[in-house]
Amino acid sequence: HEMNNYRRQNQVPNLKTFITTWRERLPNKWEEIPVWSEVTTWRNQMFNLITTTFPAINDIASGYSKMHDTPWTFIKFAQIARKQHLSTVCLTSLAKLYRYPSMESQDAFSKLREHIKCCLQSPMEIRAALNIISKTNLDYFSNEQKAEIFRLKGEALQHLGFGDESNTAF
Repeated sequence: HEMNNYRRQNQVPNLKTFITTWRERLPNKWEEIPVWSEVTTWRNQMFNLITTTFPAINDIASGYSKMHDTPWTFIKFAQIARKQHLSTVCLTSLAKLYRYPSMESQDAFSKLREHIKCCLQSPMEIRAALNIISKTNLDYFSNEQKAEIFRLKGEALQHLGFGDESNTAF
């Protein structure tokens, strides 16, 4: 009822509190992946409902910049899948982010980091991790984010037996 009133008045309700609560209410890290899948699917359905109910929400900046929380949700799901050694699930979740052409730099970095870390879990994919790193334009990332990318590069080189090169990357 309250949402209909906002819609009729062509206003957007303050949903920031709800979004923050959603970020804080996640399953335990050790929960099975189907539990995480249910929660993330529900979250994405709610975001879609909100953005279709209030189209103007996409035009409002600052207060609702976190409103489109879908990338964060996919990345978090990918992280949990990776930690549970479910590489295919992790990569599938990250691949869904290609539907979102514009992403905040923090989300783009987190996506990249999860992709690289997923590759580092498999000896057969370590070269793929290096390839991802070498093709990445680091201009958009902060110094701390660049340092993490270089650390991951050093880790990959170390796994491949390139000790001197890994020390340089670190």
